[in-house]
Amino acid sequence: MSSVDRLALAYARFINFSASVRQLTGPSALDAAEERMLHCLAAAWSMDHPLTVLQAMALPHGLSQSTAHRRLTQLRKKGFMNLKTDEHDARVRYVESTDKAQRYFSQLGRCMVEALKESGVSTRGA
Repeated sequence: MSSVDRLALAYARFINFSASVRQLTGPSALDAAEERMLHCLAAAWSMDHPLTVLQAMALPHGLSQSTAHRRLTQLRKKGFMNLKTDEHDARVRYVESTDKAQRYFSQLGRCMVEALKESGVSTRGA
């Protein structure tokens, strides 16, 4: 099997494994738009810069601003993010990850590693 075929298989397995993670979230299950928003937030958080609500609403998640705002509200209610008020300007609020979000991303990471292993893709040097 070629390395391209192994990577394609790994991706397909990752999708299957990650579907099981989504089902484990129970009553706080994410809908597709919330999941898209959360993934965009994760990418922004990985840059380790403070992210304002307005910046979060402008991320490339494919949602209108009003829908993005509603999804941010839902993610906060479901415990995947918190809002923190700027200490110098009370009008500015930052979107921060929670432990619940980090556990969710960790589970997805484990799914990725398992999918790579089962597909025979080496993770050394990655």
